[in-house]
Amino acid sequence: MADQELSIEIKDQAGKTSVGVVQVRVITDRQRWQRAWHSARVAYILAFATLFLPIIHFVVPPLAVIIGTILAIRRLGQAELLQGQGACPYCQKALTIEPQLPEWPVEILCPGCKRLMQASLEPGDLQKRRQNAELP
Repeated sequence: MADQELSIEIKDQAGKTSVGVVQVRVITDRQRWQRAWHSARVAYILAFATLFLPIIHFVVPPLAVIIGTILAIRRLGQAELLQGQGACPYCQKALTIEPQLPEWPVEILCPGCKRLMQASLEPGDLQKRRQNAELP
């Protein structure tokens, strides 16, 4: 697992900006497969457990297998996790980005002034990551 620290720009709706930092963790192929299998395993166990129940066995097992497979495919495609911090450009209160999948820009709600912020990668970091072929 490789961790990268990147600079972000935090912007409120009025256009005020501040700077923050995010840590991006790139998930290895082995970890992606483990996460995908863990997601599917729960659904497959549910499918097997309801297989012998009358009436229910017509609906639940096929749905569980389909949903488990979809969840596994989605988890397999996840390559990064993200967490970070910065300051609200309006009230200067500390902002925390909880661990999540990065979808830029990331929306953050300030706990102090209750304003909605958008955090985006600074242009230099975005260009550098595209050169490394980590982003499409």
